Amino acid sequence: MSIDHVIWVPAGARNDTNIGYRKYYNWREVPGDQKSHQQVFLAHIHLIDEQYLFESADDARWFWDEGYKERLYLDDQGTPMSYDRMTLWIDGRKVDSRGYDGEEQQVDHTRKSRPDGP
Repeated sequence: MSIDHVIWVPAGARNDTNIGYRKYYNWREVPGDQKSHQQVFLAHIHLIDEQYLFESADDARWFWDEGYKERLYLDDQGTPMSYDRMTLWIDGRKVDSRGYDGEEQQVDHTRKSRPDGP
């Protein structure tokens, strides 16, 4: 696995369009204070891997549930293409993952995406 993009997401970015994501092209470019333990790995179906680093665990959970949909690539008709696989880390601990098998998204519902909720 190679990470093509590392993306820092400051706290509150999901609720404020004036707060932008910051994209880096490798881990060495990411400042130390942005190497967060709240992360979502998003592998796109066409071999682009992105590691999102979140300042806020709540923002990471929101991205896991809904926010990733805005970051999917579009096909020639403008329809979002599915992801290949995703993984969620909170406080440096892997709490959930899911993948795509070419037919439908396969989600492991036996684990909670939030340690404290559904």
